[in-house]
Amino acid sequence: MLTAVARREFHSHASVAVAGSTVIEVHQVDTGAGPLWYHAAEIRADGSVVWATKDVQYGTGLAPSVSASGPTVIEVHQKDSGVGSLWSQTAGLQSSGTVKFVKKPVEYDSGEAPRVSVAGTMILEVHDENSGAGPIYYHTAAY
Repeated sequence: MLTAVARREFHSHASVAVAGSTVIEVHQVDTGAGPLWYHAAEIRADGSVVWATKDVQYGTGLAPSVSASGPTVIEVHQKDSGVGSLWSQTAGLQSSGTVKFVKKPVEYDSGEAPRVSVAGTMILEVHDENSGAGPIYYHTAAY
């Protein structure tokens, strides 16, 4: 059951993943393409969430989505507004509770509104072909 809401900050297109007791939240600051940020947190035994003191910029784009399994984090996002390049990158959850992204994201397709999920070693990504109703495409991978 969800607990009472707690407001954190003003951002848009937030996505959150949990691996063990570590939380990673990704978001964009503006409504259009621009800096992408992550914020890490730890879930305590009593269910409270303790956030790191600051967000960390990890890239540029918009509409980020994140998922995690064990120490592996997968993030996908659009490069620009509208239909265009989709990018993915991996990161590792560090024992310090921080996230270490690889240096460069990889372009993997074209579309918009990408979403990613990881279960064990399987990755599933879905995205729209274009704005509005229409085909949804997916990619699978293993790491």
